Amino acid sequence: MNSKQLLISLCLCLFVTLMMTAATALADNCSITRKCSTFEETVYAVDKHRCYLFRNPCIFSLEQCRRKERKQKELSVVSKEECLKKCSDMCTEEYAPVCGEFNGSLKTFPNKCDFYRYSCKNNMSYMFVDNGACRA
Repeated sequence: MNSKQLLISLCLCLFVTLMMTAATALADNCSITRKCSTFEETVYAVDKHRCYLFRNPCIFSLEQCRRKERKQKELSVVSKEECLKKCSDMCTEEYAPVCGEFNGSLKTFPNKCDFYRYSCKNNMSYMFVDNGACRA
């Protein structure tokens, strides 16, 4: 093999390695929003502190992926009854509004704790839309 062929082979190997590395990084990156449908098949999950309702398994798996990225403990899937026992009764009065959506209707919550508490107490799988008040 002459030096030109060797150089081309090395460049090709490097290119393939870089492409495989980039593809793996993209597959593991949860910040790239996955398209989940909005069909209702509620997943009930808990951590040490509260109950979380997710609209469907796709949205739940996206949250689990984000938790892994943030090095947070994953949520545990539980029965509806077990989850609802962990609904928060109280939240702080801190005003840091978040926007949630349920069945096409937007609702502004005073803070994330209240978002989760309301969803749990009313057994409604609100989806987090954005930080800040909802825009009409």
